[in-house]
Amino acid sequence: MSDASNIKTSARVLRYGISGVASTLAHLGTMSLLTYVFQIQSTVASSIGFSLSVVVSYSLQRFWVFSDAASDYKSGFKFLAVTSMAFCLNLAVMWIGTELLHIEPIVPQAVAVAIIPVFNFLVNRAWTFKKN
Repeated sequence: MSDASNIKTSARVLRYGISGVASTLAHLGTMSLLTYVFQIQSTVASSIGFSLSVVVSYSLQRFWVFSDAASDYKSGFKFLAVTSMAFCLNLAVMWIGTELLHIEPIVPQAVAVAIIPVFNFLVNRAWTFKKN
C-alpha cells in the first residue's frame, strides 16, 4: 500500500470511529432513557435505540466516511442488509445477557457495542460502499 493509500485508509477509519461514537451515543442514550426512566423492557429499549442509531450511522457513513464510494440505491439496500445482521447480533447479545444470564442491561449492551462496529466496518467497506 502506498503512503497516500495508508493516509486515506487511516482518515476513513478515524471518520468511521467518530461516526460510530455518534451512533453509539444515540443507541445507548435511547436505550438508557427508555430502560431506566420509562421502565421499558431492556431488549425492546435496545432495539429502539439500535433503530435510531441506524439513521445516524447510515447518514454519517454515506455522506462522510464513504462519501467517495458507491452512492446508488443499491448501497442503501446493502447497508440495510448488514444492519439487519447487526441488529440480530445486538438482540441476541442483549437477550442472552439480560434474560438468560440476568446481567444488568448495560453490560451485554457494552459487549454488543464492542463487537458490532468491527463487523459493520469490514462488511460495509468490502461490500456496501465498495466502488464497482
